[in-house]
Amino acid sequence: MARKTKSSAYKLFMSICCCVAMGASHIAYGYFGESQAQAPVEFLKVEEAFKPTIELGQNQLKIIWMLEPGYYLYHKSFSFALLDGRHQVIQKLGQAEYSPAGIERHDEYMGHVMTYNDYLEIILAEDAQAIEKASFIEIKYQGCAEAGLCYPPSKRVFSLNSSEDSE
Repeated sequence: MARKTKSSAYKLFMSICCCVAMGASHIAYGYFGESQAQAPVEFLKVEEAFKPTIELGQNQLKIIWMLEPGYYLYHKSFSFALLDGRHQVIQKLGQAEYSPAGIERHDEYMGHVMTYNDYLEIILAEDAQAIEKASFIEIKYQGCAEAGLCYPPSKRVFSLNSSEDSE
C-alpha cells in the first residue's frame, strides 16, 4: 500500500512539474516567440507615402500620384484650388477625371469609400485664363496605410512655373 501511495504522490508531483513547465514555455513563447519577434511597423511620412507631381498642359493640369506599396488615398478627400502669387485662392477647381478607376471598400470609420492605390492621374480641365493668372495650385488630400494608420488631411502647394513643391 505504501508503494502505491508513493507512486500516486510521484505521479501527482510529475503532473504538477509538467503543468508548470508547459505554462513557463507558453509564457516564454509569448515574450520571445514569433508573435513578439516581429519588429513594429514603421510608417512613412505623409510626403513619402504620397508623391504628387504636376504637369501643366493646354487648358489642363495633370496631377500624377505615385503611392508607396501598402498606402492608399481617399477619393472624397481631394480638393484643388488655383492660387495667386500671395497664395490667395483665385478659383476652386471642381471637375476632375481620375484614372485608373478607384477601388470601393468599406472603412470602419468612414463607411463606403473609393480609394486609389499605387498610381493615380487626375486631370483638371480649366479655362486657360484662370491657369495663366495662377501662380500655384493647392492640393488637399487624405490617405492611409494598410497596416492601420490614417494620416490627417494634408495640403501641398505647387508652383505652376515648375513641378516643385513650394511648401
